[in-house]
Amino acid sequence: MHSWGVRVRLIAVSAVVVGVALALWSVRSKVVPSGLDGPLTTVEQVRNLPAHPSATIPVRLRGTLICVDDVFHKAFLQDSTGGIRIERATLDAQLSLGSVVEIMGTAAAGGATPVVMRDQVRVISRNSRLPEAIHASSDELFSGQLQYRWVEAEGVVRLAEMDHGGRVALTIRSGKHDVRFSVVHSSGISYGGLEIGRAHV
Repeated sequence: MHSWGVRVRLIAVSAVVVGVALALWSVRSKVVPSGLDGPLTTVEQVRNLPAHPSATIPVRLRGTLICVDDVFHKAFLQDSTGGIRIERATLDAQLSLGSVVEIMGTAAAGGATPVVMRDQVRVISRNSRLPEAIHASSDELFSGQLQYRWVEAEGVVRLAEMDHGGRVALTIRSGKHDVRFSVVHSSGISYGGLEIGRAHV
């Protein structure tokens, strides 16, 4: 079995992870907090909202961008409490991987957990260090707790292809599950030349 000589960092954003997480979280009762004095200021607070917030809830988050998608104007932001997807992130802002930003907007429906519909963005610093990657088991990935987080995992590569953003996408067998990953730093990597085998990602 082939062992890769390349180590890459990934983000847990696969459709498989999201789908399973939706099934797990649908049984949890979540309510919109009452009597808010101001915007929600942590990712955890936003993710703890109902999947479809029934009220307009302001959000003001500060964190590191661990993925920036200029094609669909999305970004993934991580703070000390978790990770979240930001919609309309790059419409009129020059954002880059590793930037520390402050996002102002509102919570909106976006799948198993809410996303942030961005109104304003302020870049605090550029090209900062990315968060330390979390070593994740397949069960942890499927729990949904690490959704939109900077992670690393190990498993057997079953499929390598290009995603909509031109990045290498890997389907990896880790533990009991097949998990799909997007490789953020995939420039110079030819997915056609990747062989099926074990990988540390």
